[in-house]
Amino acid sequence: MKKYLRFLGIKGRTTIPLAIRFSLGLQTSDIISFEQDGTKIILQKEKLCNDCRSDEVADINSFIESLTLKEQRDVLVALTLKLSERTENK
Repeated sequence: MKKYLRFLGIKGRTTIPLAIRFSLGLQTSDIISFEQDGTKIILQKEKLCNDCRSDEVADINSFIESLTLKEQRDVLVALTLKLSERTENK
């Protein structure tokens, strides 16, 4: 397994290496989760639904694009909180 080093910015931001984004199929606007396991962080690509068909995903993407930037942020916060709650209840 190859190790990649990145700097953590002042706001806690970093860049996921291209090779990892490619291997996970990550694209702009994908939802990812972070889980702490001791001193390790597990990054995982998440789905909005388990049985989505490609036309449903396109509909979701169209809906998201129709929202204002503030509305998109509000949806992201709500989904993040919901996912966090579900993860804690495992």
